[in-house]
Amino acid sequence: EWSNAMKAWVVLERAYGFSNPNGAKSAYPAEGCPAIVRDWFKNRKMVCLVMVKDYGGVAEFGEQWWTWWSTICPAWWEHNEMGRIVACGAGEGNWDVFEWPGQSGLLSVLVCLRWWFLHANLMLNMKDRSWH
Repeated sequence: EWSNAMKAWVVLERAYGFSNPNGAKSAYPAEGCPAIVRDWFKNRKMVCLVMVKDYGGVAEFGEQWWTWWSTICPAWWEHNEMGRIVACGAGEGNWDVFEWPGQSGLLSVLVCLRWWFLHANLMLNMKDRSWH
């Protein structure tokens, strides 16, 4: 899955000529974003510096991510009763508000997802070892 996501991201970035058409400092709104996003910008977008940092519990991080994700996605996209985006939900509208290629755009979302995945797996591995 991750490999496919990275391939799709590269295709998208290639379509934009690997540039930041909205400007180098343009990004999704920071309101409600997980701390890793702020660190991503503060540390000059160096993955190695943010992947190893502790951003709290996996469940807490997930709540922060869902809040931010629901904020940055187009308002017309279907939301559930908790205000979260519904995967494969209904809705039609303009995707321009979501269009943020470059290091400050979709890549910041992918960095969050990667951290979440790695730390969730780390927690599962630690839990498995505690049984032995």
